[in-house]
Amino acid sequence: MNHQQVVRPIVAAVLLALAVSIGGCSSSVNTIENRDKRAAVTPVADERVITDAYFDRRVVVTSLIEDTGPDGNRIAEAEAMNTSNAYQRFRYQYTWFNEAGRAITSLSSTWVDESIAPGAMKRLTSVAPNASAQDFRLEILRYNP
Repeated sequence: MNHQQVVRPIVAAVLLALAVSIGGCSSSVNTIENRDKRAAVTPVADERVITDAYFDRRVVVTSLIEDTGPDGNRIAEAEAMNTSNAYQRFRYQYTWFNEAGRAITSLSSTWVDESIAPGAMKRLTSVAPNASAQDFRLEILRYNP
């Protein structure tokens, strides 16, 4: 028996074990929801400034909606989807603006750490700090601790 006859089966076994282990590491979320929606949502037309195209392809904001809460304050909600095969960690922050376009400073205007599983969707929600809030901005930042 020569050296090649011994090494080839060993290499093939190692490659097979590696392929099986790598394939098993990538789990993704399957999503099922009702097709006929009953909720009356108010979609928001958005403008985007993308400075990290790599991350934007992996965590995609698929919808942006708004509502008014029982206290009269506005609520903004973005739905983000992880289109990659790996968990994505990120931070997001909402900034609210008054009728004059000035930022409203509040304790809720802080960066929030978040992660999202492969194939999963997650809602990023913010409630306006007061009733004078008219507009908002959502910023999303890739987070590598």
